[in-house]
Amino acid sequence: MNNLQKIRKLRVLSHNGLVIRSGVSRSLITKYESGERNINKASVDTIYKLAKALNCSIEDIIDVSDSDTLEK
Repeated sequence: MNNLQKIRKLRVLSHNGLVIRSGVSRSLITKYESGERNINKASVDTIYKLAKALNCSIEDIIDVSDSDTLEK
């Protein structure tokens, strides 16, 4: 379970609830939660919308331990 999914569940929010609050598509949220797409490579706008909808920081959502996405 990744950070996005953990926070969404802590907020007792369904996928549809997050879609309505954030404006991010359900398919994209599902892909980020399943790991099909890397949340760390999402646009800043998308991460901002999700963080705002979940009332958390951007840093809470991204995986800072994922060294594959860090620039060297």
